[in-house]
Amino acid sequence: MKGSRYKYVYWHRYYTRYLYKGSFILMDRLETPFVLLEIDDDILVATYKAQDLTYEIAMQAVESRLKMVKDDVYPCLIKDYSVAKIDKQAREYLASKDGVRGVSAAAILTDSLFKMTLVNFFIKVLPPPMPVKLFREEADARRWLKQFK
Repeated sequence: MKGSRYKYVYWHRYYTRYLYKGSFILMDRLETPFVLLEIDDDILVATYKAQDLTYEIAMQAVESRLKMVKDDVYPCLIKDYSVAKIDKQAREYLASKDGVRGVSAAAILTDSLFKMTLVNFFIKVLPPPMPVKLFREEADARRWLKQFK
């Protein structure tokens, strides 16, 4: 693959792994240092690994998502367990049309009542251009997202 942006890393039976700018791509899964993206039952699942979500990390996460989904649109389940802080620029970007490109709806899964209150506040202040809802249970979030497939 000389001249390609992808570097061949691993081949085994039906799975191919390529290294692209430090990210492994494995069929319906892409993992970067900041986010794990998976497509499961036609739902894009994003698990953030960064504790501080900066504008740069948000841009990298969106870029990775767009590389993975190409021109397709998916409902997105966002697992927000590790994020402790999101800067203002990142919040504005993730609520913008560019930040939600390729996403038909978002269910945010969180384990903290404080985060739920905070995210609800930001949804009202910076309303995204698509349906967004908060959940504490993954099954409820997936059930809600199925209507946006």
